[in-house]
Amino acid sequence: MEFYRAPGLRVHWVEEGRIAVSPMPRPEDLESIVSTFGTVVSLATPVEHVYSGGYDPRTLEGNIKQLIWRPIGEYNAPTLAELAYIVSKIKEPALVHCFRGCGRSSTVAAAWLIKKRMKPALVAESEVVAATGCGVETLPQRTVLQAYSLAVRAGVADSLARWHDLDDPVPEYILLLSLELSQYLPAIPEELAIESLEQDTPIREAARVLADVADYTVASISSKGGRGSIELEITVWVPRRSHPAAMRRAARPDVDRLRNSVSSVLSRLGFHVDVVLNIKNPDQVPWV
Repeated sequence: MEFYRAPGLRVHWVEEGRIAVSPMPRPEDLESIVSTFGTVVSLATPVEHVYSGGYDPRTLEGNIKQLIWRPIGEYNAPTLAELAYIVSKIKEPALVHCFRGCGRSSTVAAAWLIKKRMKPALVAESEVVAATGCGVETLPQRTVLQAYSLAVRAGVADSLARWHDLDDPVPEYILLLSLELSQYLPAIPEELAIESLEQDTPIREAARVLADVADYTVASISSKGGRGSIELEITVWVPRRSHPAAMRRAARPDVDRLRNSVSSVLSRLGFHVDVVLNIKNPDQVPWV
């Protein structure tokens, strides 16, 4: 099997002296990394580190303040609680990298701007692109940033960083549903999110159904409609963090159960909901 060679350290400061993005460093870059950065966040997989000639992240332990190694498959994204955890642990100046220094790294750098500079998600994405020449690439990456942005605005990002289960999709689904459904309700998304994170509401129940039936495979949630009837489109791809090439087949949720249960639960909010499920094969990467 042929692997591309690690590109090497190419530092692009998103905010000078505070957070930077780079492609995969090589072993000869370690001295420069140790002398410049207090935190290194690696989102690359062990395979990417080993077979590309990249550095061994374990060699940084004890030489920098913080090593955060959270392997994420290419084109995918961290879970919401995991993203909140990563941002909460960063001690500046920080270097964030994956393999190419694009989608995965851009997701974390944008999340840092959302939390530390209170940037709206799309503004944070744009600033990362302007600084690095690369940015968020896929729907899971943009979706988790939208959920994280709402968590920051609602004041719950820090509690998500301490969430007991980093693989629990319910908080992210609550936040995404709150974002979409608030435009049809007399409530702002922050209020809906806080209420549904703390209490049993139709939104929380719908999020639980999504988690039970689809696990952590929801790549995006969007909606359209009005006047008492909306269409909720749910795009399903590979499990969060997974590399699409490692998946042999598409996710196979119980489509009828998901449609009927989510529609029934959300109808208690006062409008009719048609659920449309868009299931993508692993090789159908959901680009933004």
